[in-house]
Amino acid sequence: MSDAPITGPPVQKAPAPGTPGKGKGFLFLVVILVVLLLAVDFLFTGICTINQDEQGVVQRFGGVHRRLGPGIHFILPWPIERIEKVNTAETRKMPVGFRLAVGVDPTPPGPAESEWLTGDTNVIDIAMWIHYVIRDPELYLFNVGPGEADFLIRKCAESVLTRKIATMHVDDVFTIGKLEIEEATRKGAQTLLDGIGAGITILSANLREVSPPMEVKEAFNDVSRAKADMERLIKEADGYVNEIIPDAKAVANDTVQKARIYESRVLNEAKGRAERFTILQAEYALSREITRQRLFLDTIEKAMQKTDKIVVTLDENGKAVVHLLR
Repeated sequence: MSDAPITGPPVQKAPAPGTPGKGKGFLFLVVILVVLLLAVDFLFTGICTINQDEQGVVQRFGGVHRRLGPGIHFILPWPIERIEKVNTAETRKMPVGFRLAVGVDPTPPGPAESEWLTGDTNVIDIAMWIHYVIRDPELYLFNVGPGEADFLIRKCAESVLTRKIATMHVDDVFTIGKLEIEEATRKGAQTLLDGIGAGITILSANLREVSPPMEVKEAFNDVSRAKADMERLIKEADGYVNEIIPDAKAVANDTVQKARIYESRVLNEAKGRAERFTILQAEYALSREITRQRLFLDTIEKAMQKTDKIVVTLDENGKAVVHLLR
């Protein structure tokens, strides 16, 4: 027998426990985690609900991609797409020339921003409400910005208001010029906002208060009271005139009518007398004695009708009896 050692196939060593299996398990966990993160990201950023009074602007990698209306929508999850919602139905208001409550007004005006100079070099205080809506959410978001809209609207309104007040008399500002100021401010501010593409529509500009500065307020009030008294007296005088003139016209018309009636009567009587004289003249030419006697008797008759008459008669004994006739 040979003393050579008996050799067989080499024995392979078992791999260290946990080495290959551990790598595959870790990769699997990473994949599961990524899927879960994507699912959560989609649930929170890929599904959006837009209310009835809102519009949504979808940005893809920072650029505007599309606009969405009310309802439930699906978008690509963040950071691919994101959505900005803008309320386009709400009527917003912005104060000009005065402050809202502390903490409410994000851009309150300074003390000098409530004073304006009129065309006749009078300083007055003006407070105004500007009501507006968001017309185009894309322009509003990217040309203006939600935080700057109120400040921009105020400055546009102040610019227009300054130019308009500088062309007006102080009395017109306090009285008949208020509607003109409101309309000019609304149109002018809208023109400026459209020029920079703000996407905002000015609905109205309403004057809240027009008053003189506190230092001269009492003097302005005295002038206003004097003007009010003057206007009251003028109105009273106009009322008296309106009351007297119709009566005077009525009296004048009545006098004119009476004069015309008298004129007609006198003319008719004159014409009648002239015609009678013409007829008598013709009769007189035919029979002078008879006509003369008739005229004499007519004249005596008319004269006797206006006087007391005494008639003397004789009774049966031949005595005179006097009778007085009236």
